[in-house]
Amino acid sequence: MTLGEKIQTLRKQKGISQEQLGEMITVSRQAVSKWELGESVPDADNIVQLSNIFGVSTDYLLKSSTADVDFDKGVVDLRPAGSQSNSTESIKDFGRIEEEDFESFDDYGKDSRIANPEKLTILINGAAVVIFLLFGTIWNIWHPTWIVFVVSGFLSGLINTGGKERTTIFLNVGAAVIFLILGFTFNLWHPAWIIFVITGFLSGLIYSNGKERTTIFLNGAAVVIYFILGFFFNLWHPGWIVFVISGILSGVIHS
Repeated sequence: MTLGEKIQTLRKQKGISQEQLGEMITVSRQAVSKWELGESVPDADNIVQLSNIFGVSTDYLLKSSTADVDFDKGVVDLRPAGSQSNSTESIKDFGRIEEEDFESFDDYGKDSRIANPEKLTILINGAAVVIFLLFGTIWNIWHPTWIVFVVSGFLSGLINTGGKERTTIFLNVGAAVIFLILGFTFNLWHPAWIIFVITGFLSGLIYSNGKERTTIFLNGAAVVIYFILGFFFNLWHPGWIVFVISGILSGVIHS
């Protein structure tokens, strides 16, 4: 195996994500990803830290080998790569989705924090006050001009956060806006509230990984299927059985 393949294999056997490994050795998740893909190599200090984290020698990491480390048994498996098998792998590893597989969620705005967020926040909120007073005093449109404060608060939140927090704020504020539009414009307060169920589900996915993320996905899907069966086909009963099924699957994943 190459150095990158060894790092990836050892990391997965330890059950840690690229981001978690990066935090342990003070590098970015992107750097770990490049190591595993063979696009770059860790420096000497990183090699030493990796050997300590994985419990292997630096020689093992640096020398070409097809050996695999089995931490459950505490031995090094010298069989040819690909010859190892595990009869329960299909069940036990179900849902072991790596955090990097959800890069579109986890890395949203991760490295895009604004240089001077405080100044921009003051500017946005000051502009909101000016707009509110202008529309209210000159055109007597105090309502619904107050909505500018909701918008400025949303923008301030985005400016002062990054990564998962920014994505979550965007999702929840977007849900509130869609809910109000559907309610005021089309009088669809019900069933428009279901959008908050969806955003809660998505937020859970963003802040979880591996088996937890799969469990959230299963339960969220169960809720959606239940509502579809209920609202469209009036099958509230026996539609509830989907929760029994999702509970069984969650138990299998975590066992």
